[in-house]
Amino acid sequence: MFTGIDEVDWTSLRHAHGDAGDVPGWLRGLASEERGEREAALDALYGAVLHEGGVYDATLAAVPFLLAVAAREGGRDRAGVLELLSSIGGDPGRAGSEGGSGAAAVRAGAESFVALTLDPDPAVRRAAVTAVVRFLDDPSRVLPLLSRRLRFERDDDALIAVTEAVGLFVRRHPAHAGEAIALLTTYLPSPNPPVLRLAVLGQLAAHAPDRLPPDLVALTARLLQERSSQAPRAYESPGAEQTLTGRLHRLRPSDEQGARLMRTLHTALADDIPTRTALLQAHLRLPSPTDRCNAVLLCAGFIREWRGDHSGLVTLIGEQLASGEGRLRDAAVSVLGGLYGVGAPAADRLYSLVAGRPERWVERWRAGARGLGGSAGSGEVAPGGEAVPGGPRGSAGFGREAGGPGGPVVSGGGGGRGVVVIGGALLALARCGDRRAVGVLEEVLGDGELPRHAASLVPCLGAGAAALAPALRRHLEVVPLEGVEAGDLVRGLLVAVGGLRDPGAVPGVVRVLESGGAGLAEAAFGALEAMGSAAREALPVVRGALSGVRKGAAAAAYWAIEPDVSLVLPVLRGELSGGADPLHRARTARRLSRLGPAARPALPRLRRLMTDSPDPGERVSAACAITSITGGVERDADTVLRSAWQSRPHTRVPIATTLTTLAPEAAAPLLDLAATELTHRRRHTTGVSGEVIVQDENLLALCRSLTAHL
Repeated sequence: MFTGIDEVDWTSLRHAHGDAGDVPGWLRGLASEERGEREAALDALYGAVLHEGGVYDATLAAVPFLLAVAAREGGRDRAGVLELLSSIGGDPGRAGSEGGSGAAAVRAGAESFVALTLDPDPAVRRAAVTAVVRFLDDPSRVLPLLSRRLRFERDDDALIAVTEAVGLFVRRHPAHAGEAIALLTTYLPSPNPPVLRLAVLGQLAAHAPDRLPPDLVALTARLLQERSSQAPRAYESPGAEQTLTGRLHRLRPSDEQGARLMRTLHTALADDIPTRTALLQAHLRLPSPTDRCNAVLLCAGFIREWRGDHSGLVTLIGEQLASGEGRLRDAAVSVLGGLYGVGAPAADRLYSLVAGRPERWVERWRAGARGLGGSAGSGEVAPGGEAVPGGPRGSAGFGREAGGPGGPVVSGGGGGRGVVVIGGALLALARCGDRRAVGVLEEVLGDGELPRHAASLVPCLGAGAAALAPALRRHLEVVPLEGVEAGDLVRGLLVAVGGLRDPGAVPGVVRVLESGGAGLAEAAFGALEAMGSAAREALPVVRGALSGVRKGAAAAAYWAIEPDVSLVLPVLRGELSGGADPLHRARTARRLSRLGPAARPALPRLRRLMTDSPDPGERVSAACAITSITGGVERDADTVLRSAWQSRPHTRVPIATTLTTLAPEAAAPLLDLAATELTHRRRHTTGVSGEVIVQDENLLALCRSLTAHL
């Protein structure tokens, strides 16, 4: 197997990290009897001879030995070696000398792949059929080989791989596509196994949608049910809910094969939203909890990517909350937590779960566990974790835990006790804007330690969250202003009290301004700006800051509290002209836009920035400011805003927001952008995954408002 390996001058060859003298040891490690050694060797080879997809001279020298390891009869983990070889070969049609040399080296071993399609190990067969299609340049041999594998293969996962290989064959050899499609269709009818028939549907949807059966939805549901009835039931261990690691694991599909089959079909159907919605609804109604769990997880990606009326799907996801299967229930909670307002049709089910499980209103994640999954603010929440013992009414009892009966409010930190977060069901209920969450949050926030990201729920609840103001105010007055985690807690509280326009919170905000350092001052001024006239008590402090380091933020806050152009405009004009940072100037332009016509003296500088700045973000901010100040869309602003709308999707919300401040006739030059946006099926906004839906729904609402009179 390794004949000649020591005759290669490996030290004269290079891989990603230097000379290749260590490659022979890794190659031999692939044939070790020790699993750990095999895995370490494969990892090392990926990181060195295929680092970030690069192909090196050491990579090419290693290929013959990798082929020998893969062909070794009875060797373990050979499928991983085949996958490494396929990665080295890349796409044989890819341009570029490196990709071409890797493909040529692997193609030379194509006959080995042919032999391995008959290997006793099904994992090897799965990898080999794909390699044959990619590297054997003889379609007259490849298609008959695939036909034989479809006829004789008995391993379900290998059958899926062969079917996918036929789809790859169609892409690589379009002249033979008709024969390949005809081959697939012969395996669609009964009595072929349901796994094979589902795999065929996915490939037909991708390559021959006209050959899909008219009863696609009903047929898919029947095949899924038939497949589940033949599969062994996976039982949950009694202790599965006791650790965060276990709960995170439960949010992954327990049925990877079923998830893969349906992902393939949905990916192929792409923007056929009605068909995909009907498929998901049928999937969510299947009797098997495992099938329904797969459907719930598929819904998350579907709703995040595609616009439309998802209320029927969301209602069905909500029905899964009543399931006795913990994995299914947790998946539904997690998905609903990432839907924000779109999750409203499931609010009744969420509230029932919240009301029935008060011990889960808050949860404590053990220290060090946060890196295992998404945070409560990401939209990828892992419900469960290690529950904090309930108080007499099911509340967390943090005040008692922290300082005895009736103990003080405690904000921030968790120390060695771990991190406290809002429970998944309560989080989802609040994020969808249901005001029934307010009473529960009022009890949670008033009972002691501040759960992570609790304050971030206030904007989701709008004016209905006013009852939370006293508790938030108390937390802001005592929250630590220093420490690794203090920043996020304080900023969240500032956004919350600002949005509620709570005058009683002004002393707490001023405390942050005076003691919180520069990193928190911007957020504190932002809170005062959001409060507007309700923050009049802070006016002396804000006036004194007009000549300080954060003078721009202070000026914006001052204008919101008391719009005195003689004090505010000189500060903002100076900020616009004095800084070299385009991000700072863009922020200043946005602040000037809030002054409206009072900022006209700043127009010459704004126009220069709009036309001359090399920074696209600064140009857009300047154009929006000019539009707000003049009350119309100037020709150059039209050009800048139209270009940004098309090429920089994240600018669409601020542009649309600016247009809504204009009279309809003044906004008319750009209303075609809003009208066209409403015809797009795919969500276009960018950002953190948990915020994509919020941003996009906001954009759609703005566009509907702009076009309502058309």
